[in-house]
Amino acid sequence: MTIGLSDGIITSLMIAASRMAEPSSVSAYFALRVAAGSAIVGMFSFFVAEYSRLRNELSRSSRQLGYPSPSFLLRTRLGRSILVEAITGTSASGVSGFTGALIPPLAAAAFTLSLMPPRSLRPLCPWCCLASAWPGPYPAPT
Repeated sequence: MTIGLSDGIITSLMIAASRMAEPSSVSAYFALRVAAGSAIVGMFSFFVAEYSRLRNELSRSSRQLGYPSPSFLLRTRLGRSILVEAITGTSASGVSGFTGALIPPLAAAAFTLSLMPPRSLRPLCPWCCLASAWPGPYPAPT
């Protein structure tokens, strides 16, 4: 979970850093697109790494049991269970990666669209206690 969140945040910042720095260029649709792209890339890399790790463990077990080929264990219930385990981990990684990648663009959209509460109420809001020093909307581009 933590790796998925941090991977999503880092990937999102790398993809959209220049666009998030500009005022009024970040929308909720843009945030969803960036998060979906980041989640798909993270899911793919996680699945490949996790499935190859589990398959390697099964191959080692096959050699220790004296089977001539690791494909024997891959065709059994163990082979299906490592596939299910890899898919389960991939889905958890995708959800956490999507959530992590959604945070920076939505925060940028909140700041650029001035969705923050009035300055006097910011210390009372738990979700924006760190943004209490934020002065307001960005100045108009010149």
